[in-house]
This record gives sequence, structure tokens and C-alpha cells, in this order.
Amino acid sequence: MKYTICKKNELLPGEKKAVSVGKKSIVVVCTGDNEYHAIKNSCPHQGAELSEGRVGGTTVSQEVGVIQYDKINEVIRCPWHGFEFNVKTGCPLYPSDKTRIKTYDVQVEDENIVINL
Repeated sequence: MKYTICKKNELLPGEKKAVSVGKKSIVVVCTGDNEYHAIKNSCPHQGAELSEGRVGGTTVSQEVGVIQYDKINEVIRCPWHGFEFNVKTGCPLYPSDKTRIKTYDVQVEDENIVINL
């Protein structure tokens, strides 16, 4: 079933919006121009609302002594303990099979951001 969340001009890159769809609490994140992702609004660690966390990037290293800031606007941090998740995949940045968060299919139809549940 499709649910219209908001107009795409209401979310700029790096911004997020918490929404309730039925009994589900969801966070929609804009990671770039016309690129939106939706995740469950609950950290699997202790249930903190991820919508209260920050969206940003993370540091990565391809070789010793070289550090880059990457995955800009693709990482959301739990406001309680700083756990970091990739909003595109729901996977934690530090892998664990128990901490993945649910993702939802998002589409842009006309000027609307739409979630498929």
C-alpha cells in the first residue's frame, strides 16, 4: 500500500522527517537530490527514536594514514548511544547480525515522496 509522506521540496539533502503510517513510526531521510530512504524510527539497541539522532557521514580509510569523510547524508546516529546505521541499507556501520533496522521502499511520484508498505 502506498502512503504519501510529503512534498519532495520539504526535505533537503541531510534532512529527515518522522512520520506515523498506521501503527508504524518511520523516518524518511533525503540523502541527495531526488534520493530518499525510509527506516523504522527505533534503534534496535534500546528503542531510541532515530528521528532524534543526527544525519551525516562517517570517516573511512582505504589505507593506513589516509582518512576521508564519506557517505555524506547516508548515516543516522542513535541519539542515546551513538550507534550508526546506513539509511540506504539499514545495516550498522559496525556489523552485527542483531542490529539491522527495517527499511522501506520509497519513491518520488510527481512532486511527492511516497512510501510503499
